[in-house]
Amino acid sequence: MSLVPLADGSMVTERTWLERFEAAERDFIINQARWAAFTPPPSPPPPAPDAPSAQ
Repeated sequence: MSLVPLADGSMVTERTWLERFEAAERDFIINQARWAAFTPPPSPPPPAPDAPSAQ
């Protein structure tokens, strides 16, 4: 990361393409983990119908 001066005298951080890519990848993994943590487990399958009695 490098600091770049703006016209008003403030500084802004400039990332390389690799830093931007790694940040996006990290955000994606974090968001996947958040989604998995707050998603309820799937409901169980309905009970199987009773088999006809063989007589």
